[in-house]
Amino acid sequence: MAIRHTMTSMEGSPLFYTFFVGFAVMATAAVDRSSFNITIVTYGSPHTPLAAGLPYTAPAYELAVREIRETWGYTVRHVLVQAEEIETCADLEDYAYLVSEFYYRGWDQQSLFVLTLPGCDELVPLAQLCREWNTLILSSGSAFPEAHHNSLYPTAVSFSPLNFAVWAKTFVDIFKHFQWSSISVLYDSGGRNSFYSQLADNLRNYLAPADYPKLSLQFFEVHSGVGITEERRQGLLKLTNLTSRSKLL
Repeated sequence: MAIRHTMTSMEGSPLFYTFFVGFAVMATAAVDRSSFNITIVTYGSPHTPLAAGLPYTAPAYELAVREIRETWGYTVRHVLVQAEEIETCADLEDYAYLVSEFYYRGWDQQSLFVLTLPGCDELVPLAQLCREWNTLILSSGSAFPEAHHNSLYPTAVSFSPLNFAVWAKTFVDIFKHFQWSSISVLYDSGGRNSFYSQLADNLRNYLAPADYPKLSLQFFEVHSGVGITEERRQGLLKLTNLTSRSKLL
């Protein structure tokens, strides 16, 4: 396990605006603008299977960092905090202590400290830490709506909507377009990622029997926290085949 520190530089990125909005909230109170130094910590996974993994997202942050330097002349240090053991969104919460380790051992205690999360889940423990530290946490994740509560997490800024409702409406539109009359929904109800459960709840609300009396809608839960064997997976797929021809996984 290792924390990787990188000094980055590239050019141009829309995320520059994300950073600027966050900095503007606290910059005046945090440091003297005549010596404005920033430490940006980006926490994530080094693995490519995750769409929010650092191999995909870190270059965008690097672009933003360079634009901040070039536009305002600030001294910006960009640090990637990651570990090979972080392979899933759930792992991010398990290894969140790496951010705390850097805060107390790697940060110079003089610059403005900003934590950025490039996606996956909004990690409530990190939002809690940043509240206690009185430091900014900028996130594009949206699975945990608690982190959007300004009274609970006054230093947290989210740049993503609670998009499970949008996802659910998208699927409803697909169902309507193809006029499907029987649908099986197989979803993960385990782990710490509530996205799939909330997506399923929204589907239940949008496809209520009172509004769609002729629709046969079946939900099947899978708890990833206890592991899924191939036998269990095949059994669930056979069960969904018995109830409908249309399946949402």
